Amino acid sequence: MAEKIVVNANLKFNGTKFVCIRGGNVIGTNGSVVPYLRTRFLKLMKSQLLIN
Repeated sequence: MAEKIVVNANLKFNGTKFVCIRGGNVIGTNGSVVPYLRTRFLKLMKSQLLIN
């Protein structure tokens, strides 16, 4: 939603450039999926080792 607001602000206001960044997949930021995926991967590998 915030990205849409920034895009529309760029269309509406000439002379000012609005910029927006996402931090969701950047390691160490709030909302990063990296720790979650790492945990899932390690659990999967552990279960694969136990099955084989």
